[in-house]
Amino acid sequence: MPCGNKLVPPSLQHGTELSGFMVHRVCRSKTIYIRPSRSLQVDIDSDGSSTEHSNRCERTRRTRARVADGNATTEEEPLSESDSVVVLNDDTTTLLRSDPVLPRPDPVLPRPDPVLPRPDPPNHAPHDDSYGAYLAILPSSATTPSDDEDLQQGILASLESQKLLEQKNTKSAQEVLLDLQSQIDTTKSCRFNLNRSCVLDGALRGFKRLSYSPQYQMTIKFSDDMGVNEEAVDLGGPRREFLRLLMEALANSSMFEGRNGKLNLALDSLALREDHNFIAGRAIAVSLVHGGPPPGFISGTLYSLLVEPGEVSPVLEDITDSDLHEKLKKVSRCASLTDLLTAIEPMQDYLANAGCLRQLKSIEERDVFLEDILMFQVVHRVNRAFERFKEGMKTLGVLDALRMHPDNFRHLMCFEPAILSAELLENLFEVRKSGEGTNDC
Repeated sequence: MPCGNKLVPPSLQHGTELSGFMVHRVCRSKTIYIRPSRSLQVDIDSDGSSTEHSNRCERTRRTRARVADGNATTEEEPLSESDSVVVLNDDTTTLLRSDPVLPRPDPVLPRPDPVLPRPDPPNHAPHDDSYGAYLAILPSSATTPSDDEDLQQGILASLESQKLLEQKNTKSAQEVLLDLQSQIDTTKSCRFNLNRSCVLDGALRGFKRLSYSPQYQMTIKFSDDMGVNEEAVDLGGPRREFLRLLMEALANSSMFEGRNGKLNLALDSLALREDHNFIAGRAIAVSLVHGGPPPGFISGTLYSLLVEPGEVSPVLEDITDSDLHEKLKKVSRCASLTDLLTAIEPMQDYLANAGCLRQLKSIEERDVFLEDILMFQVVHRVNRAFERFKEGMKTLGVLDALRMHPDNFRHLMCFEPAILSAELLENLFEVRKSGEGTNDC
């Protein structure tokens, strides 16, 4: 549907079908643009033109000839019910529905001016699937108002942006991160004085400083428990070590919960009050852009919630509460309505707080009921923490990059076990051969 100078698809709730009734209800007084999702099959003659189009054009030419001679009567060649074009004169074309043709009185038409020969139309392929090619020839066929011209410009811009997006999706995660690193100003720096035993506390204080900017280069200086600084110049090594320790500290913090390598956000009142969830998202984004290690501990559910909010589907393994996990597993194994009602009986208080307390009438409602509980426990319960975490991930444009390349970044954000192969082991080392004629190692 047109929105300003762009085309936007209709937004429907999950499970709603875009039927004729919905189109009439949503687009009753609006303009809609329909494009086929696949190529339409048309019978093609040997000369490259469609059979139906050729027959229709031949009848149209005969009708125009009769009109030009002033002999337009109702005795001309009848049209079949499938025909939808009737030519009244040389410049007017009326579109009719495929209803039975009713007899009409003979029209009284003035003798038109002699018909001048028209140039043959350009030969376009009948199977041209490019909507941009159609828009390219559309302005030359008719004079359109300025609003339609603006809309066509918006359609062309939308197609160009889609092509650009498809080109960007071909980039790897490393190439995208290298592009994001161009935002870092190496002439300015932010100093972090950290203790190795409490890296997370030092990082929280450093990221909260008003003078901190994620575009500035980080300068790291470690100290021991006595406050004695380590004598080392930060040429990149201390920064990478700090980011590695920071990722490990985040995975072990109270802001996340779950199994190793599959962590979701936890409901932590202290983190909400001190806005630690925002700092956690910012720390992950900074680590990716500033050359640190990726997190690698985020669950697939949390990653899907970041890149595709409408496609998230929590699973039973995302539940970290062992007592609730066992109860929900028992619910998932129920085979009859009686067993289902018995299984949810001890969960009445929890279901009331989750908004899932309702009367179940059949065993077919079990899966939907279980999905509602998982959505509350994993997603809705920590919605405030997730919103702040998502805002932190927007630092340096990392969240936009994840949404543009979700598949390329998945192995960086989520843990994926890999088999140790010779090729993988070879890539871990760089071979430096000694010179010829020497025994140096």
